[in-house]
Amino acid sequence: MGVGTVSHRFALRGRGKGFTLIELLVVVSVLGLLAGLALPAISGGLKKAREGRCMSNLKQLGIAWLRFANDNEGRLPSIGWKNVTASSPNPGIREYVGLPSTLGGDPWQRETCFTCPVLQADKKTSTQEPLWRTYSVNKYASENYATPSDAYKRYLNRIQRPSLFALAMDGGYDPSRPANDRYTQSVSNDDGGKYLPQIQSPHQGLTHVLFADGHVGKVNREQIDDKVQPSGNSSVFWRDP
Repeated sequence: MGVGTVSHRFALRGRGKGFTLIELLVVVSVLGLLAGLALPAISGGLKKAREGRCMSNLKQLGIAWLRFANDNEGRLPSIGWKNVTASSPNPGIREYVGLPSTLGGDPWQRETCFTCPVLQADKKTSTQEPLWRTYSVNKYASENYATPSDAYKRYLNRIQRPSLFALAMDGGYDPSRPANDRYTQSVSNDDGGKYLPQIQSPHQGLTHVLFADGHVGKVNREQIDDKVQPSGNSSVFWRDP
């Protein structure tokens, strides 16, 4: 065996341990292509997970509403359902979802069951400040306890079609409100439905709605807007006449 043959073998072994520039470029291109294919799937998966958490949040709120009614002879929480305690003049359900009775401090500086994760993450409707809530209650489900009115249901046993009557939903967005409180406390089909465009439909064009029987459904934009009647009184979805 000659010296030249040995040197040639070592040279071949040395080349086998690395990649040529062309090979590296091919690998980088393939990895870039795979990343491009994976990112939409990952993004879609995250949105699906947020949509699932939204429905779970509304179901949790529905359980809290029913528990409140059970503890108060069938009476529903006040129009201030989202941010006051069961013992206040206008009682709400904070204590029924495990939140402290105080409004200030940490609980409102993070995501709670009063906020939809999709809307919290949406740059069009969110802000740099954490939102207090993104769900709005149906105005005609409850009332201000200080000024009771028979126009509102007020009690569970007054709801004739609970599977069709809305309690709460993805909220009414009002950009004129404070940065951390852009979503209205309540929504309705009053005034010929002029407030309905505020209601958000962030789930692939659908709105998540909590109904009075406790189930959560997906309602399309046309269905919400079709609830408007000349007087507003004929809508089962809004007023359960």
